[in-house]
Amino acid sequence: MYDFLRKRGSPDPIKWLTSGAAARSSGRLWREVITRLRADAAVCDLVLVKDVQKIKPEKPYSEASIRAAILEVKSGSTVYKAAKKFSIPWITLKAYYSRYRHDPTSSYQPKRGKPFILPSKIEIQLLHYINKMQEIGFGLTVKQIRIVAYRLAEKAHIKHPFSRTKQYAGWYWWASFKKRYNLCLRTPESLSMNRAQSATRESINEFYKMLEELYTKLGIQNQPQRIWNLDETGFMFVMKAGKIVALTGKTHVYKQTFGERGTTTTVLPCVNVAGDTIQPMDIFKGKRWDDRLKSSEFPCLIQLSEKGWINNDLFLEFFQHFIESIPLARPVVLFMDSHKSHLAPEVLGLASKEQIYIVTDPPHLTHLLQPLDVGIFSPMKAKWRNLLDIFQIEKPGEKPTRFDFLKMFAKAYDKRSLIVKAFAKAGIYPIKYDAILDHAIAPSSVTCDPSIDIREPTEIPKAKKKKAGKQTKKVKKGKVYEPSPSSNTNKTTPAKQLQSIKDSNTCGTCKGTFDQDVKLKNGKEWIECQFCKTWYHVECQNVINSLFFLCSNCKLSH
Repeated sequence: MYDFLRKRGSPDPIKWLTSGAAARSSGRLWREVITRLRADAAVCDLVLVKDVQKIKPEKPYSEASIRAAILEVKSGSTVYKAAKKFSIPWITLKAYYSRYRHDPTSSYQPKRGKPFILPSKIEIQLLHYINKMQEIGFGLTVKQIRIVAYRLAEKAHIKHPFSRTKQYAGWYWWASFKKRYNLCLRTPESLSMNRAQSATRESINEFYKMLEELYTKLGIQNQPQRIWNLDETGFMFVMKAGKIVALTGKTHVYKQTFGERGTTTTVLPCVNVAGDTIQPMDIFKGKRWDDRLKSSEFPCLIQLSEKGWINNDLFLEFFQHFIESIPLARPVVLFMDSHKSHLAPEVLGLASKEQIYIVTDPPHLTHLLQPLDVGIFSPMKAKWRNLLDIFQIEKPGEKPTRFDFLKMFAKAYDKRSLIVKAFAKAGIYPIKYDAILDHAIAPSSVTCDPSIDIREPTEIPKAKKKKAGKQTKKVKKGKVYEPSPSSNTNKTTPAKQLQSIKDSNTCGTCKGTFDQDVKLKNGKEWIECQFCKTWYHVECQNVINSLFFLCSNCKLSH
């Protein structure tokens, strides 16, 4: 291989292969190089296939220059002058400007090769639909998006290469769509229905208002050292494995763990707004005490319980430790959740005696309003996972025991820099009504706003009136709205192209028929429930531009 390239006039074959000169060579020479390269293992070890593939020359203009040139033409300049000013071929700018005039929402990104399968307007509608579903807590998988893309292409009667047997778009279409609109795959956090329904703007603002009145009453608006938060969380030696690097095509990829199931060790930390902490409590599973559980590197309270969880007696002991550890200045505000061990009569009596005002978060809202949950536990557990990986690499074949827990946990517990930010992120100190962003409580809109549905509708426009002078019994059924994931574009398609309702269909609420509406010329609109396939008057179901319609009966039963 080296001799072949040197005969062709290349003194350094590897440098020639990895540079643009190889890609600009003649096709015959390039094919011969690739053939010899595959047969030469020594060169293949040094040169990757991706490094030597043909490189197409980049265009001298960018998306930003095209956008600026279009605006220049729109403001009154000629296409020729704008093209010369921004160094764009005038025929190219003319094509982009014509495309912009026809569809202002189209992408300015230079397009090579064949046109996109779906028009830009439909792709924008699909993008809005994906974003909306993610915001309300019903995020779509890649398979679901490919199915929706296939349905949109079918309903718009677009010629496409998608599989009609599988009925979803191809993988290469998804890869290019993802790249065009800067999408990514994320692992979502599990959100229970109770949490989604409780996270409303009204309940959060009411909680902030109560805190504002409490701070004013106690006179601690400017005393962050008197505002504390405590909560417990669990740590295990067996953690969920993250993604690792492997060769493409591997069918069995493993990550060793320290056991099948881990044993939970409960940690109960307590922090305040000023960034101060007290010694936490560590609760190990077991009944017999062992002095090896203690660690000089991490002083803390150590206790045992049957399952390694908190209980009334252990929390009362920690609460007494909390009173002894904080400064003597009173009153003090303590935030915590409504766990039954936290609200025992002994704890409440001791808090009243010591002028400690206990504030419990609203039900199912600790993931938004409790500082430890909002900004401390997650990075702490990420650090803990890294420490376990380091232990596994440094000591292969060994398993950490509970006697190693405190020594390792001491390195993960140092999160003082995050404490102040966690209180601010939760909006507790300083009180900030807009600390919780709208997209964080968007899932509650599904239950709070009855007009928001997640099913695709098939809407019927107003019934057409008969033209005067024509005597015919044939009913004109009007047009059918094309299902679209975007509420901003409601194009109509003739009934010949889309499915239309029969003359004898009746409204599921008022029992009126479509024939009667046409004869009475009342112009009423119809809509079909996507679950039970029953037709209704829009006014009977109080539908206002609904994206996905589900009738009242189906909402109650499902």
